[in-house]
Amino acid sequence: MRMLSWLAAGCLACLLVAATEARAQDKAKDLIVGKWAPADEKQKGLTIEFTKDGKVTINVAQGDFKLNLDGTYKFTGDMEFEISIKGPGGEKPKTDKVKIKSITKDEMTTLNPTGKEEKMKRVTK
Repeated sequence: MRMLSWLAAGCLACLLVAATEARAQDKAKDLIVGKWAPADEKQKGLTIEFTKDGKVTINVAQGDFKLNLDGTYKFTGDMEFEISIKGPGGEKPKTDKVKIKSITKDEMTTLNPTGKEEKMKRVTK
């Protein structure tokens, strides 16, 4: 009887760990939705907006220079997504893989394809 109790407790623990891991994956997918800007003030004027339906918009507004790029993104792992951005003037989309190092409701740190760390903050305005 004791053996059966320990077996049941072990199964319950495994189920709880699996449920926690599933929520962690959904968390990044949910948390990324919204508008983000680089934490570095040198990149002021750049915003990236991720929508729930897998679309992404990049806007650059620095002085008289303005550029808007559209694209798509999809998660390929718990903390990794693939992003495809259409070039200006209808150029062929460029696709990259991005790893999320950490993400909260207000901050996100990513690693670009070359391994450079990018810190972003959520735009609340």
